[in-house]
Amino acid sequence: MFTMAILGPGNTEVVTAVFDTLLMKVCLHHSRLLGCSLDGSVFKVDWQRLCLSSVHETHGGAAWCMSLRPTTSAGGVHMNMNDDGIVVAVGCEDGGIKLFGMSLRTSEGDGRKEELEFRRAYPSCGSRVLSMGWKTDGTSLFAGCSDSTLRCLDAATGQCLFVCGLEGGVDFDTAIWALKVLKNGTVVTGDSSGKITVCST
Repeated sequence: MFTMAILGPGNTEVVTAVFDTLLMKVCLHHSRLLGCSLDGSVFKVDWQRLCLSSVHETHGGAAWCMSLRPTTSAGGVHMNMNDDGIVVAVGCEDGGIKLFGMSLRTSEGDGRKEELEFRRAYPSCGSRVLSMGWKTDGTSLFAGCSDSTLRCLDAATGQCLFVCGLEGGVDFDTAIWALKVLKNGTVVTGDSSGKITVCST
């Protein structure tokens, strides 16, 4: 369960809504708020009705992280003609990464409505995907995993381009919980051992 508070000028609370889901991550794109949950769902928040709309299952177990592709990118993820190029990647328990986009649909009573839509699935990384970040041109996606690895995936095919191994413990792997891709392509990670690692790609 999580609570969403919408703040107005001067941080005054306008409205509060409570949602019955185990929230892991949210992404804001202009007026769109997207989120993913440990129950394996990805969703869009309906601001007018204050509810979760366009809810989809990832079919990959718990959804641990999500990342919006840069909208100025020229990456090779195919989108249809009814959307504005939004792509959100969702990292899952089974090591898979699922891509979702936005499409305009016509429905009775609501007219044309923007809906979240499943686009494709990348091959499994082999372990839980805990953090992600896109290269600024959108041509590749970095995934931080629970097996001490940082993986770079081709955006068009989902194939792994290279793997960087982080130092793990003697009897356990290091989980990469945080990941940031800088403009020059450098990747900064934060892991379960408390270390910050800078990876030059």
